[in-house]
This record gives sequence, C-alpha cells and structure tokens, in this order.
Amino acid sequence: MKSLVQRVLAELLDLFTGTDDLAAARAKHLQSSIIIALFGSLGTSITLVFFMWREDLKLPLILWLICSHIPALIRFWLWRAYAAVDFEQTHNHVLAKFYLRISTLATLLAGIVFGLGWAYLVPYVDVNDQLIYLLAVIALLFGGLYTYSPNFIAYLLFSVSAIWLVPFISLFVAAIKIENLNFFIVLISLLSTMFGMRFSLSFQHNHQLRKNVEHLLDEVTQKHQQAVEANAEKSKFLASVSHDLRQPMHAISLNVATIATSLDQFVSATPHASFLQEQTKRLTTNVNYLNEMFEALLDMSRLDAGVTTVDLHAIDLIPIIKRLGAEFQLISQELQIPFSVKYKKSNNYYVVADTSAVDRILRNLLSNAFKHTGSGGIRLSMLLKNNSLHIHVIDTGLGIAKNLREKIFQDFVQIQSNKVTSVLQHQFGHSFGLGLGIARRLANRMNSEIICRSWVGKGSVFSLSLPLADAVPSALSASESIAVHPQINNALIVVIDDEEQIVESTSSLLQLHGFTVITASGSADAIKKLQHTDKRPDLLLCDFRLLNETGVVAIGLIQEEFNYDIPAIIITGETSPPEIQAITHLGYKTLFKPLSSDSLLQAIHATLQST
Repeated sequence: MKSLVQRVLAELLDLFTGTDDLAAARAKHLQSSIIIALFGSLGTSITLVFFMWREDLKLPLILWLICSHIPALIRFWLWRAYAAVDFEQTHNHVLAKFYLRISTLATLLAGIVFGLGWAYLVPYVDVNDQLIYLLAVIALLFGGLYTYSPNFIAYLLFSVSAIWLVPFISLFVAAIKIENLNFFIVLISLLSTMFGMRFSLSFQHNHQLRKNVEHLLDEVTQKHQQAVEANAEKSKFLASVSHDLRQPMHAISLNVATIATSLDQFVSATPHASFLQEQTKRLTTNVNYLNEMFEALLDMSRLDAGVTTVDLHAIDLIPIIKRLGAEFQLISQELQIPFSVKYKKSNNYYVVADTSAVDRILRNLLSNAFKHTGSGGIRLSMLLKNNSLHIHVIDTGLGIAKNLREKIFQDFVQIQSNKVTSVLQHQFGHSFGLGLGIARRLANRMNSEIICRSWVGKGSVFSLSLPLADAVPSALSASESIAVHPQINNALIVVIDDEEQIVESTSSLLQLHGFTVITASGSADAIKKLQHTDKRPDLLLCDFRLLNETGVVAIGLIQEEFNYDIPAIIITGETSPPEIQAITHLGYKTLFKPLSSDSLLQAIHATLQST
C-alpha cells in the first residue's frame, strides 16, 4: 500500500510538474490510442443499455447513457484538435501536459459514469444483467491497461471511481444479488492496480531506454561527423604536404637516374667508378622505396576518388595467366619455391572484366603468397563453376588467424613474415600494407570480391570470381598487348615547369637519352624560345600547377600558336580526389609525382610512338 501511495503521489507530481520529455511520451501514447478509449467506453455504455433495457428503467438508462457521452465528447475533441500535433517536439511540451490533464479528466468522468451505474442501474436489474455489467467494467479495466496505464494516475482514477467503491455501495444497496461480490471486487481492484502500476513503470523504463539510445545515437552521429571532418582535414593536410614532398622527390629521382646514366656512360673506367656506382645503386634503391610508397598511396587515392576506372568487356584470361605464370616461374626459381599454374586447356576462359585490373589483383595475390611461403609451394588455378570463373591463389605459407582475415584487406595492415626480406624486396618491392586493399577495391569495381580462406600453419587460399562472357571477343583490347617502343632519337621535347631543379634534372635525363630539349617556366617562355627554332615540338612535357597558369592552359596556348595538336603529357603531384578527377578528365596523358625515370621514359616513348 505504501508503494501504491508513493506511486500515486509521484504520478500526480509528474502530471503537473514532471519532466517534459516523459509527459510528451505519455501524451503521444494516449494520442495514438484515443480512438480506442473513445469507442471503447462509449460502445460499452451503448451495449449495456441495450442488454439492460426495461420500460420501468427507461429514464435512468437514458440519463446514464447521456452522461456517458460527456467523456466521449471530450475525447472526440482531443482527437480532432490534437491529431496533427507532435508532442515530442520541444515547443509542444506545454501542450503535452495540457493534453494529459484533459485526458485524465475524461478518464475520471468515464469512471464516475460506470460507478454511478452500480448505484442507479445495477440494483434494479436481474442477476444476469448484473453479471454482464460487472464483466463489462472488468473488461474496460483490463482493456485500459494498455490505453491508460502509461499515465498511471488516470488509470487509478478510473479504477477507483468505476469499481473500487462497489463494496461500499453494496453496504447500502442490498439489491445487488451477486454472491461474494465484495471479495471479488477487492481482488480485481488490487490485481488491476498492480498491473497498471507495472505497465506504467515499464513504459517509463522503456522511455528512458529510448532516450538513452537516442542520446548514444546523437553521440555516435556527432563523433562520426567529427571523424569525417577530421578525415577531410587530414586529406587536405596530406594533399598539401605530399605535394610539397613530391616536388623534391621527383627531382631527386630524376637526378639519381641522370647520375647513374652518366656513371655508366662516362666514368666506368675511372678508379672510383665501382664505388660511385655502388653508392648510386644504394641511393637509387632508397629513392625507389619512396617512389613505391607514394605510388601505392596515389593508387589508393585514385581508387577512392573514382578516378581509376575499369573497362568491363569480354577478355581472354589465358594470355594474362601465361604471362604471370612465366614471370613468377622465374621468381620461384630464384626463391626456390615450387610454383605451378593449373587449368584445363580445352576450356575457353573468356570473362567480363578489366584486363589491367585482373592483372594487378593476381599480381598482388601472387606476390603476397611468395612473401609468406617458406616451404611447400604456390599454385595458380582456374575452375569453371556456375557460369563463373573462379581463380584461386593457393599457398602453403604461414596461414592467417581468423580474427585477421578481414583486417588484412584494410589499409596499412601487414602480417609480419620471418622470411629473409632482401630477395623479396628485390622481386616485389617494399610492402606498405596496401596491396590487398587495392586488390579488393579493384575487385569491387568489377562487381566481384576477393575471398580469403586460411589455416594457421598450413596455408591460405585467395579466390577471385568473375562472370563468364556470353560471346568470344573478336579482338584483344589495347591493354592486353604490351609492345616495346623503340627509343626515338632527336625528338624535340619542351619541358615546362616553374621549379628550376625539376627542369634541370628532367632536361639532363632526356638529353642523356638522345632527346632535344627546350625548357621553359610557362607558355609565354616556351613560345618565345620556340620562335628561335625551325622545328615544331614533338612533345610537350608540362607540370600541372605553374606559377601563373595551369599546364592545361599552357598546352592549349602553345598548340594554338603552332596551330597543331601537339602531343602532351601532364605531370602532377596532386593527391586530392577532386583534383585528380579534374586532371584525368582533361584527356591528356597524366603522370603522378614522384616519377621514376623508367616510367617517364616509357610514357614519352609510348606517346611519341602513337603519333
């Protein structure tokens, strides 16, 4: 009883001075069930009048039915007036409390109506009608657990006025003929009140849990937004810093290549030539390490930016498999690790994919297999199944623990190997933990996926599934045929860059390889110097960000001056995804800093050969 009194007092306090969000939640619940309350009590009253109708009781029944319309009219008004109000909005919290008070009043009036029925109707009907009335009130009492109990004070007021007073009424009205009615009423009253209190507490606890969840979601959203903003700032910072780092790295790479070429050509007979060549070789190794790191980061940036696109068409995988098989067979001989390629030669292996993407994925998977296999062997196999081609890279290496099989596809995650790394670095380059991440990105671009199965201490299987092509392609794509371009001597190349060190290193390297070079800091400088020659440029090699213009503008002005579409290559150190997209969409061949001498010369040869 003490708990009940405390609960009633707490509910009364909440009704008039409680927290706004709890009052709003209660009002919203009552708002959603107002129709049930409206037609539940009014429909019960009409039904009882129908069953209890007697001519000698006609006037009390009509008056009682009219009284039952009063709470119904109040609820009808609440339904119409507040149907569109969202009580959980902060500015509607005052309305929510008002709604609760009026709804409580209507519930109390409904209880009083049924309480009056015990005094003015039930004593004048037979025992069957009395039982019907009792069952109707009990039905309303337990049916109202869902409707009223979140607002416990309203439920309690209905219970007290509708049924609690029956034992006192029966003391003065002897005509109530139901046996043991008082005991039954007390039992029902206690049970219904206990259930109502429990329902109310559950509603309050659920509301608090919902608020806690909303608070946590707000915190998560806020943290996510902060992470997005921090990532954006990090990207801006890295783009700025990496651009500044790429410039000297690009120059260093070209300078080292120039020194190495000069040593090979001019000073091989000097006493210190071998020492200088060894030091240059070490310097070249370190420069290549940095170039590999920048290249891997750039590949990742281009994939995330959507710049690296895939050309999905029907391709024959056999040339790719044969080429990779031949390359890695030589590596397996040097590392003394057995390597085999297995597939049925009678089948056609035409799939819908991108040649360069498949080559890059398989190359990364095979490289990882060799890096982590000390004994046993490695196999590259192809299997046709369910209109798909399944390519498996199988090794007998260290294996991967279950908790790492997804993490290895995350950026910068590596599994350390106890193998000797010098030979591996010579064959595969340095590892930065980006290879599998790039491979998965490429697979996703082809609407495929890479699946890893592994057993610790036994080995791993990496699988790539590709859809079979419906038709055999009539010709190979250009990317499937790799031609070696011969060196083109005496070609006139205009190098345009506002960084003096890069201009000088690039010019020296190209001249050592037989090209005629004119250097300029911009389009105006290039046009001025070209006016003193009687030859049109064969190639424009232009940095994207110049002092007063972009490389695209400079190339356009020079082409306009000569009224000829001069082949051009743009070199850039940009890493920001929007910037990369903007550059690559211009249509020119684009190279990214830092650039190795081999990559630069290969691009120059390919561009000159294609004209």
